[in-house]
Amino acid sequence: MKDMVVELNAYAPPKGIELSIVRRGVCNPFVYPTPFELHFSVAHLEWYKTNPFDYIDKMKGTDKDLAAHFTIMNHRGKCLYGNDIKDVFGAVSKEDYFDSIWSIRLFCTIKYRDREKWTQLL
Repeated sequence: MKDMVVELNAYAPPKGIELSIVRRGVCNPFVYPTPFELHFSVAHLEWYKTNPFDYIDKMKGTDKDLAAHFTIMNHRGKCLYGNDIKDVFGAVSKEDYFDSIWSIRLFCTIKYRDREKWTQLL
């Protein structure tokens, strides 16, 4: 699957494809911070290309910003294939959603200090 994502990434916008694979059991009821089994981002593309087994072994953990993604998906998402969103993804509490947004904002402020106006949009 990763090779397919790498190939499709060539057709993506400059930011590239970013995705996390999560188990259904952490989607409903929603678990926060959300455990993920595998994450893909162009930021790590060279690591994947040069040592895919190491990448797959180490690119798992938990991610607070998935709460924000799940919230938006639950409210505005469209299912393209498979089960309805409401049948797979449980509600995200307001507390988890706001903590997620706050965590993203802090990360952006620290990482992108020269782009403070952009981080204010969050």
